[in-house]
Amino acid sequence: MGTPFIIDFHSHILPGIDDGSQNLDMTREMLLQSGEAGVDLMVATPHFYGHRDTLEAFLERRGKARRAVGTILTPDMPGVRLGAEVAFYSGLEELDGIEQLCIQGTNVLLLEMPFAPWTEYEWNVLTTLTLDRNLQIVLAHFERYYEFQKDPNLPQRLKELFVYLQINAGTLLHWNKRGRWMDWLARGDAHLLGSDTHNLTNRAPNLGQARDVVKRKLGSAVLERIDQTGNKLLEL
Repeated sequence: MGTPFIIDFHSHILPGIDDGSQNLDMTREMLLQSGEAGVDLMVATPHFYGHRDTLEAFLERRGKARRAVGTILTPDMPGVRLGAEVAFYSGLEELDGIEQLCIQGTNVLLLEMPFAPWTEYEWNVLTTLTLDRNLQIVLAHFERYYEFQKDPNLPQRLKELFVYLQINAGTLLHWNKRGRWMDWLARGDAHLLGSDTHNLTNRAPNLGQARDVVKRKLGSAVLERIDQTGNKLLEL
């Protein structure tokens, strides 16, 4: 097996589609900065809000934005693979065509869960998406809604559903926030990293910096495991 690709699993680099990149110039700089940091592949995950948007309209906008990005890609930039950050909503599990929101060429769905305590309804939807719809769920920026959860069995329930957890790079750059999540990464209870980059200022590409922290604090073996996990999910 060769050296695994370095993947940014969560980014808002498509121009003019959500609250991420506002234009092609911003996208170009975000891609260049990511490439300089060693990122090989960025998963473009614009927000999808099914309670206020149709799948067809979203896919049309996403496709248009991706075609525009194709006109500026250069060899010193990461590759771009389409996906979506799908916000949880009532009835999500019944969405026809939900597979089109998965990361391109896979059954992997990046899901944003509610920022509130999860009830049995949320768990039932996760179960349906996993077992009935045959989707591989990755929970976006898991650390951002962990504090709302009170269920002591949460980690075990996620493991039983084979759900993957993505941690935002920015969390690992703050010494007072990263402790728990470094432990989860070290144990293999959190699995993937993403910049969740939206712009060039307060949410600039930062995956390279977070990877440096992981390597320094946890060692290269943990970083390699993260990369291998991402490569396996995307069948690279």
